[in-house]
Amino acid sequence: MQSIDPYTSHEVWTFDRVSRDIIASLMPTQLHHYTERGKEETCDLWKYLETHFALGTGETTPRIILRFLGLLTDSAAEYYRQNPDHATLQKNEEGHYAAFKVEHILTAYSELQSRMPNVFKSWVMNEDWQKYISILFSSKGKKDTFSFRVLKNMLSIDEADEAYAFLAYMTHLGALSCKDPGKKPEQRTYQLPVLLRYNWSTLC
Repeated sequence: MQSIDPYTSHEVWTFDRVSRDIIASLMPTQLHHYTERGKEETCDLWKYLETHFALGTGETTPRIILRFLGLLTDSAAEYYRQNPDHATLQKNEEGHYAAFKVEHILTAYSELQSRMPNVFKSWVMNEDWQKYISILFSSKGKKDTFSFRVLKNMLSIDEADEAYAFLAYMTHLGALSCKDPGKKPEQRTYQLPVLLRYNWSTLC
């Protein structure tokens, strides 16, 4: 947690602390996390939020967070509808109510992942590029890192300039990140952010 400098304003720090307290009062602080090899690990809530919603740009958008929160609320509401005996919340040992359970978060995240290809397609006007996006997400399988040549062939793009332009725009949107932008375009490697990778969990 950020320390307070007595000689500077700490308003941002205060709001950050309050925001964290609100989130922690409703969500479990430990979640299930799956590595790129499908190994299940325990993941701290804050690390999960930091890594699982960032696009290739390293940032997320309010729309993505709001979509997730809507899906999370839907998942929890359905759970409590089917389990009315759990509808009354009790404080846990940490003094939190934890209205959202691990399963709710994983289910909502899974649904968010399934919707993201259409979100990116909605940000693109070029019909050919919309087709490329569909092919990318339907063909990527369990891989999250691709060379320029592999992507060009996967997407069946004939012209190198067309592939350069498409990949540059996808990098701009955050659907991909370029791991070595200093190299020539045909020698570059691209990676999907966690949000767009294969989902190893049966729940998320």
